[in-house]
Amino acid sequence: MKIFDVEFDIDFMDLETAEAYDEALAAYQEKAARLPKAQNGRYAPVIRAGCNLIFDFLDTVLGEGASGEIFRGRCNLDKALDAFGAVTDEFERQTGQIAAKVKARKPQPQNRQQRRFEPKHPKE
Repeated sequence: MKIFDVEFDIDFMDLETAEAYDEALAAYQEKAARLPKAQNGRYAPVIRAGCNLIFDFLDTVLGEGASGEIFRGRCNLDKALDAFGAVTDEFERQTGQIAAKVKARKPQPQNRQQRRFEPKHPKE
């Protein structure tokens, strides 16, 4: 997956990566509820807190230092939200692919007429 000009190899079906994503998303949701609001026309604290929240998420999911590679010391809330969206979109894409594979390989239930013609006891 590519975030801006930085490429990441991420597999959300890998257990460690999935656990990191779950942990990062839970922390993000918990901390997002407590983000400061702009007061007296001052937005810098809101931008800093929002960026730091997303940087922590990215570093947890993509690996320590990932946010530094992506943003190179800049703190832009709009771009940080785009990066967050890119990761969550990739998660949805990968989990959707797996769900489709699982569904395609799942035995289809039979109706009563089909079951009637199955042997009651398998031959040994």
